[in-house]
Amino acid sequence: MLTIPRVCGPGVRCRVLLIASTTATLAVAAPASAGAPDVAALQVALRIRGAHVGAIDGMFGPETRAAVRRLQRSQGLRVDGVPGRRTLAALRPFARHRLGSRLVRRGRVGWDVAALQYLLVRCGLPVGAIDGVFGHATKTAVVRYQHRAGIPVDGLAGEVTIAALRRSLGCRAVKGTVPAGTTVSGVSIGGLTARWAQIALRSAFAEPLWLRARGRTWLLDPNALARPQVASAVRRALHADRGRAIRLRVELERRRVRRYAVSVADRACGPPVPARLVGLRSLRPRISRARSGCRVVRSALVRALARRLHGLERSVIRVPIERIRPTRTACTCIAGPSWFASSVWAQGDAARRLRSVALRS
Repeated sequence: MLTIPRVCGPGVRCRVLLIASTTATLAVAAPASAGAPDVAALQVALRIRGAHVGAIDGMFGPETRAAVRRLQRSQGLRVDGVPGRRTLAALRPFARHRLGSRLVRRGRVGWDVAALQYLLVRCGLPVGAIDGVFGHATKTAVVRYQHRAGIPVDGLAGEVTIAALRRSLGCRAVKGTVPAGTTVSGVSIGGLTARWAQIALRSAFAEPLWLRARGRTWLLDPNALARPQVASAVRRALHADRGRAIRLRVELERRRVRRYAVSVADRACGPPVPARLVGLRSLRPRISRARSGCRVVRSALVRALARRLHGLERSVIRVPIERIRPTRTACTCIAGPSWFASSVWAQGDAARRLRSVALRS
């Protein structure tokens, strides 16, 4: 077992990245691979099932093992934290296709797509969130990689493209050891090799954001809205003085951030419901109960998201909400507008006429 130093920082949960070998069906990362695409795909599958809430970083550490145990417990399997055949079978249909078992193209969804996305990100090509969905961003990354590696460019991930990615062909490797005491946005990477420093920073940035509003919680992958300049930060760290603090530069996708804020607003809040006349009982009006609504302050939410994404702080974001009162309540309806009183009188008069007709007949 190989252990690298803790990844800690302001607002970042401390943890130890582990790499272990196992005889289980799933090949867990070995020291030479520095993160396994199959582990990243496992993490995506566990997140889809609601068992994993940590980073998608390809590292089989304590968080991933705990997620496997949660899944096994929920499925009535032997709880040992080892992703064996029965555990992987419980993750179907997502886990049906391993990387290389089929041609991966746009529209595919599954384990092999998540593993491909991890390999592209490891090579420095952004794909957005690693979610196992082969969309436009993943196809663009595949095309860019094929150009860079000098292999046929078709936007498809076949045997040649996957083999080249596994060998890191065409990936810009950064070499060297970071001086002792160096930190990047609060994460200590001093004494690590450039490769391990990149893994530590990607793992810290990939910690999901938590949003809460009105008793509901949302989990957000930071890579869906921003691109951390990890390689650039590590290059600056390699040439920095001992003990220097470096800031991780992040390229924010502002349009996506605004769209995400709109989606949160649509799910978290609704318009107010005013009181209204629903009928008569014994010539008395029956009035529905008014309900208050709410509105998400989207500008404040966008600023909060931007602050988290520009650094490595992962404290919970409380969605800013304003209450909206209904325009009409039961009191204002009864004592208020003349149109409402006239409608009540009209319905009452009609009821009285119907009653008199029934008695005459």
